[in-house]
This record gives sequence, structure tokens and C-alpha cells, in this order.
Amino acid sequence: MNFRLATKDDIPQMMPLFEAASLGLRNMGVNQWQNGYPQRTLIESDVESGVSFVLLDEGEIIGTAVISFGGEPTYDHIEGAWLTTEAEFVVIHRLTIRPDRRGARLAERLFAEAERMCREHGVRTMRLDTHEGNLPMQRAVERYGFRRCGVIYLDNGDPRLAYEKPLDE
Repeated sequence: MNFRLATKDDIPQMMPLFEAASLGLRNMGVNQWQNGYPQRTLIESDVESGVSFVLLDEGEIIGTAVISFGGEPTYDHIEGAWLTTEAEFVVIHRLTIRPDRRGARLAERLFAEAERMCREHGVRTMRLDTHEGNLPMQRAVERYGFRRCGVIYLDNGDPRLAYEKPLDE
């Protein structure tokens, strides 16, 4: 398996992963990634910004995630408390795995790559959020050592469970 920065040419292979994730969430009754989210324009922006990464197996994209060192304004206010007071942290967003590869702990592989990037840049903590109904993601983040810290709210007011994994433990 290979992990690398996504390119514009990867987007046609990436979009079906997001569409499958949206359908899977809808089938679980979870109102996350619905109504066309994430839009192709957002994915294109992620790629252009250099924050979109792909996991490949034999040249085919089997997973993708945004790994950003740019902060996250919606994390400024949390009901609960972050585990650290680090000013700099990595945020993981829009992580998805190809449906036929789910269950192989590939999300954990993406978390490990994000952690490696943190360590290379001297960043000591990772944060992410997910919908309260997205139990598969909650299990994956908790298995990897993220701890639930509370609830944050998206710009549209929707609540999300907030997680953090300090790297000095």
C-alpha cells in the first residue's frame, strides 16, 4: 500500500468513495454527508490546498482523508474540554474507505499516516469530529487511541462528537 498527496487526476477515483460513504450513512439513518456533501468543488479545493491524501493498493485508491495543519475554527468552542491546550494540532476530515475494503482497519492506517506527519512537523496532537450516529467511525477512532472530549458545532449548528489524540502518551 502507498500513501501520498492527492492530485487533480485522483478526483474521479475519489468521488465514488464519498458517494458510497454518503449512501452507507443514509442507510444507517445518519444525517452526515447528505445532500451532495462533500461537493466535488470542496474535494477539488482540498486537493489544490495540499491537504487531501489518498491510500492506494496496486494503484487503486482505497481510502482518502484530509489531513490539515491549518486549524479548525469550529474547534474553538467545545462543550467539554480538549485534552491538551496545544495551539497547533492536526485536523482529520473527510476520511472514507472504499466499501469493499471496509473492516480492514484502513482508517487506522490513515490515522497512522497523519500521526507520522505530525511527528515530522513537531505537532503533538490530532483532533477530529464525527456524527453521533456514525458508530463505525467512532469505533475506529477509539481503537486508534483518540478520546472523546465533548461536542463541537459545525457552522450550520449541527453537533459533532469531538475527539483528540495527544501524541506524547
